[in-house]
Amino acid sequence: MISEFNKSVVERLKHYVYCLIDPRTYEVFYIGKGYGNRIFQHMNAALNSNLRSDKLEQIRSIKQSGAVPDYYVLRYGLEHDEAIQIESIIIDFSSLFQNSSLNLKNLVKGHNSFLGIMKVSQIVQMYDAKVIEITEPCLIIIVNRLYSVGMTETELYEVVREKWRLNRRKITKVKYVIAAFVGLVREVYQVNKWYDTFDERTQKTRVGFEGIVASPDIRSKYVNGALDKYRSNGTPFLYVNC
Repeated sequence: MISEFNKSVVERLKHYVYCLIDPRTYEVFYIGKGYGNRIFQHMNAALNSNLRSDKLEQIRSIKQSGAVPDYYVLRYGLEHDEAIQIESIIIDFSSLFQNSSLNLKNLVKGHNSFLGIMKVSQIVQMYDAKVIEITEPCLIIIVNRLYSVGMTETELYEVVREKWRLNRRKITKVKYVIAAFVGLVREVYQVNKWYDTFDERTQKTRVGFEGIVASPDIRSKYVNGALDKYRSNGTPFLYVNC
């Protein structure tokens, strides 16, 4: 279990808003704001002090059952005043649903949704990742607006594989497609073929690919690696070694 962020992660998180979830019931029982390792201090207080509160008693109950709370960062990269405001909004909003459920019908995620929601383990994976050097001919496709934490392998493949405005000459050189989310490799696909596809939104012909998940030796080189050396200059894709 992760019990603290290292210095590198802390610097990139800045101020953040988080919640604690009871894994036995999936109940969100605490929402807070913090900086550094604030998110972990509740567990420390519950286990190492005699302080009493509903929050600490629930953590103790979870621990006694053989589990630990789930830690989720809801938003990060914030200034202190922003964190205060977002924490307040979420607490006030959640009070509307004390005796009911919430099932939103939004088709589009909120702005900057790639800055949350993530488990603590995913935050550490992202910001403590090893920087990689790509040696094969690859196409990096950035799916920041399409990716969701917890999506299945099939769902990820579907959002990556088509309706891209690509250079048809360059793609003939591409051997692998890398699915990238906020600078981190989420998956690598070996391309079997390229095809034309019609984009209903733009009413134009775009490009897609059919492929399979890359071999274990390729995945071990790249998956969960940081793409710090590669910048797309505003486009959702980047050719490497092509």
